Amino acid sequence: MKGAVMISTFMPTRMAFELSQLSQDATGDSGQAVKSTFKYVMGRAIPGFAAFQNRLFFTDGTPTLAQATAQATVSSATQYTLDSTFGARRLRRGQFVTPYDTTLTTPLTATRITWVDYKNRVVRMSGVVSSASNTDKLCFEGVSGASPVGMLGLYYWNSSATTGTTAGINRALEPELWANSVSGSGGLNYILGLNLFHQMLERRGTSSLDGMIGIAGLPQHAAAVGQVTNIQRIDIEGATAEMKDLLPKVQTEFPFAGVRHKVVPFQDATRLDWISPQETWGVARLHDVKYFEIGGQRFFPIYGAGGSPSAGLWFAMVANQNFFCSNPGANGYISALPVSAPYA
Repeated sequence: MKGAVMISTFMPTRMAFELSQLSQDATGDSGQAVKSTFKYVMGRAIPGFAAFQNRLFFTDGTPTLAQATAQATVSSATQYTLDSTFGARRLRRGQFVTPYDTTLTTPLTATRITWVDYKNRVVRMSGVVSSASNTDKLCFEGVSGASPVGMLGLYYWNSSATTGTTAGINRALEPELWANSVSGSGGLNYILGLNLFHQMLERRGTSSLDGMIGIAGLPQHAAAVGQVTNIQRIDIEGATAEMKDLLPKVQTEFPFAGVRHKVVPFQDATRLDWISPQETWGVARLHDVKYFEIGGQRFFPIYGAGGSPSAGLWFAMVANQNFFCSNPGANGYISALPVSAPYA
């Protein structure tokens, strides 16, 4: 039997850095400053780019990093309030973004994030975004035109949608592209995990959980821990009741429904995703992460509007890669989970 072929694509991404000449001169040696600006930035360039790539895994094939629910002009700059699904967790201070209208049709003025309040899900731009609205989407910088594309992340592959295309294949014609899914709109509980496992068992047999890991955001981590602590007992020793810490150690992993879950702040707050990273997931890579180069040159002067050199230095890290899942039907997720206070 011959089936359709999934075609992987490469997504070029770049993270650029600018250093003023003054900052380099003022921190050139230990007699001037404790740290060298140049060495400090160079030491953080690759980890910073890796952190950006990690955030892009938690996307849906579009460049959207945040969804606004309100906007206002504060201190001569546009300030967005973001939804509770992702909040500002996939954004960073100093990051450049391109706001779009809610349909991803019209790009607005590219701008830089100067202020981030993660708890209250608020970000402030470096200036006023012309035609900003309450429902704008914040995308990573560099995209343009209508319907821009992004990395093919977790939510692109781990989807139960029966329409559209995945890696060039019509989803309506190939049910093996449909991930297993369970609605958790009534709240997280262990039966939901059992239901999801049963779907996987039916399609993939008894080995369906081999190598499986779960990915949970902060609200669902709290929901799972809350279920366990609600049924634990306080031990009574002797004639007096001694209080026991029902959460003696907070960890970034926890068990749920037979699957070990990793707590990742970039995860959709309304989902638990189950994937087999060693079995079905990978990265299609054109080349390793490297410096942007022209003729062997990695560091470039910054030029002003008139074409003359400015007192600064520019360099960038580049990648050409994309995520892929070779067996979407082996994965699954619990969706529509409520986000309760204080995370809402």
